[in-house]
Amino acid sequence: MTCAFIRLCGDDPVLADGFHIAWKRLPQIFTWSMLAATVGLLLRMVKGRNNFLGSLLSGVLGLGWRVASFFAIPVIVAEEKGAIDALKRSGQLVKKNWGEALTLEVDLSVLGYPAAIPTLAMIILAVYTAEFSPALSMVFIIIAVIYTFIISLVFSTLDAIAKAALYMFASGDQMPENFNNEILETMFKRGNEANPAFA
Repeated sequence: MTCAFIRLCGDDPVLADGFHIAWKRLPQIFTWSMLAATVGLLLRMVKGRNNFLGSLLSGVLGLGWRVASFFAIPVIVAEEKGAIDALKRSGQLVKKNWGEALTLEVDLSVLGYPAAIPTLAMIILAVYTAEFSPALSMVFIIIAVIYTFIISLVFSTLDAIAKAALYMFASGDQMPENFNNEILETMFKRGNEANPAFA
């Protein structure tokens, strides 16, 4: 996330920059991790087992949490706020710019499904070849692990860049020349608007 901010501001980050800021924000990051884990546990408790109402309520609350906490990490990195203050600030940015009914139009996780196909193929091949060629099966498993790691790294980077850019836009910071404000606006839609296009 730090490297994304630095790059969006026009500078060239190095890996050490990310580690430096992460170390400085370690207490806030740890507190946020505990808060997020607690909320996740409570949502699972609400969902329960084979309970339609619980699942429905958990889904609604989970969506609310996802929206409210969307900018929490960028706020912690850029504004040095604690977990609770970061959550409040995140909610304010979301409400200020796109309204309470904010819905993410483009989600990088959607792209993750086709990206996972090669991993699935490698696993199938590993299972198929395990009986007559354990060595070949192990090769497929290693390839699957390496590929999954690389894809996870790529998507994590893209997610950090997208959130950093959206945070800068939402907080009123100067946007880089390569980013169009209208494009960023269309990544979210108001509840009363009809399906704005992402272009």
